[in-house]
Amino acid sequence: MVETAPVSQAKINGMAASNMYRMLRANQTFQLPGLLSVFIAEEGWKAVEYIEPETETSKVASFDCFTDWVIASPARGGLGSQVHVIADFVTQPMDTKAAPGCTVQLAKAEPALLPKLKKVAAANQQAGVAGWTGVVAELDALAQTSHGGDRRSKDFKLDNVQVEKSPTGNSAAAGLRKLRRYAADPQICTENDINQKEVIEQYDLTICGEKSVHRALIDCGLRKASIKSAGLGIDGEPSDVAQRIIKRLGKNRAALIAKAINQLLK
Repeated sequence: MVETAPVSQAKINGMAASNMYRMLRANQTFQLPGLLSVFIAEEGWKAVEYIEPETETSKVASFDCFTDWVIASPARGGLGSQVHVIADFVTQPMDTKAAPGCTVQLAKAEPALLPKLKKVAAANQQAGVAGWTGVVAELDALAQTSHGGDRRSKDFKLDNVQVEKSPTGNSAAAGLRKLRRYAADPQICTENDINQKEVIEQYDLTICGEKSVHRALIDCGLRKASIKSAGLGIDGEPSDVAQRIIKRLGKNRAALIAKAINQLLK
């Protein structure tokens, strides 16, 4: 009998991440819920071995949380996707045995998905899909115990969040980390005159795929919108320009701009 060296957990996590990435690329996600459920339960994102393309050597990536791993490049140990896309695959469900349990794991790993997951779980339960009745109850319990029953509470704390220094660059990943950092830290919001409740709302919308990271950052005041991005037309009717400002910048920012204009015109 030939003895082999034990395989490290990082290597196992790396193999799982690579397999899940291939499933997504090939749109063959039947086994995704089962594999992902184990990966989340073991917090596999904390150590993922990958082959660095430039040097073809083994490296180990460590991600602060599940969401960071999901959006990270597959070339660096990530999944190269978005959490709301993963939630859609898991809750369809194709792997009917593993999907209910994986849905609960997803909710624990990324609490911002709770509203979306609760809605889909309830739909699966009403459709008579086996295994979803218990999931609805578990998600309801998570919503109460994890977030005090109110995701919009000023005391809300995001699970699995480590407060870190502000990320550099304008990438979607950096923007998402910034949203999560402000959503989890009332002190930094106060220091920078940011409404934490609005940040939490924008973070939720982004995670669920209802808004881009760039737009969410602007709408909660964490990024300034340029005149160019606002899509203004100086030759348009004032009412049309006003509507575009509100649509592009959001009501809060538009109100501040209107107030500033009124002050300058006095």
